[in-house]
Amino acid sequence: MLNARVITSLVASLAGVSDLASPQAKLEPRYARTWEDGAGAGQASIIWADQRTVGANATDSIDLAGALSGLLGGVVAFARIKEILIVPADANVTSLQVGEAVANAFVGPFQALAVGVTIAPGGLFHVRNPSATGWPVTAGTAYILAIENLGATPAVYDIYLIGA
Repeated sequence: MLNARVITSLVASLAGVSDLASPQAKLEPRYARTWEDGAGAGQASIIWADQRTVGANATDSIDLAGALSGLLGGVVAFARIKEILIVPADANVTSLQVGEAVANAFVGPFQALAVGVTIAPGGLFHVRNPSATGWPVTAGTAYILAIENLGATPAVYDIYLIGA
């Protein structure tokens, strides 16, 4: 039974100088999503996480439809993805490309097989789709989430997937 809370927040201040005052602006937005167990809107039943290494100029092909080891054992098979968080290590010297065109690619938030997102070392990629359908995973045709290493040295990244 899944119960998860994902919180995204920013704490920032900007200070200036003027003749009569010291203006300051503060921003502290906070966005939270609580996932209750289930398969409907705002619900999820699977969470999967891993720290992975992708070789130099290689692609890590993550099989979303049944080849992932679950956090508590067993095999994880997604029918839909509802949240993706990918965080490359600060120490990496190469960027990662998420969502490249590979055979049987999971299109998800990328909307096209040739569209992806490049994440620099220390960056992050985070998307969420809380709808009932999320981003569909189709075994045999649209189930591979590709993480490509764009450089000549191995790269480490953390990945978190929430879905049903």
